[in-house]
Amino acid sequence: MTINKNNLLAIISNRSSIFSNEHKPNIKIKSLLFKYYSGIETYNIVINENNIYQLAYIIKCISSSFGGIYISNLYIPDIIELENILISILDIPIMSDNLNSTAIITSAALINAIELIHKDINQIKIVINGAGVFIYSANIYLKLGVKKQNIFMYDSKGMICKSRRDLNI
Repeated sequence: MTINKNNLLAIISNRSSIFSNEHKPNIKIKSLLFKYYSGIETYNIVINENNIYQLAYIIKCISSSFGGIYISNLYIPDIIELENILISILDIPIMSDNLNSTAIITSAALINAIELIHKDINQIKIVINGAGVFIYSANIYLKLGVKKQNIFMYDSKGMICKSRRDLNI
C-alpha cells in the first residue's frame, strides 16, 4: 500500500497524562492496531506544549500532512477541550484514546449486557461514577437509546445536576 495523506494518521501527545511513562509502548501498540486492522500508517508526534490553545495551533499547522489526528495521553480535562477545538477548526477526523476508546468499549459492553439480561435499552438506568471522559460516553448512550433521565452521573462532589451551583451547565 502506498502511503499518502488519506491513510496517514498523526498520533499526537504532549505526555501530560498520568500514563505518560507508558506512552511509547502504548503508542507502538496503537500504531500496530491501525496498520493491521485498517492499513492506516501512523506517525507518532510528541509536542512539548501544555497550553491547549498553543497545542491546537501547532496541530493545525501540521494537519495538512495527515488524513486524521489521534490525540493520545493528554491530561483528561485538556483532551476534551483540545478535541473540541480541533473538531471546530479542522476538516479531518479527530479522535482521542480517552474519549473515543472509552465510549466505544463501554457502549459495546452496554449492548452486550442488555442482550444478556433481555432488557430494552430505553428502560435501563445507568450510574456513572466519575464524570471526566464519561460525559462523552453518556452522549453515545443517549444515541443508543438510553433515556436522559435514566443516566445518573457523579463526580467527586456529588451528583451532576442543574441545581449544583459549582457547575457551569
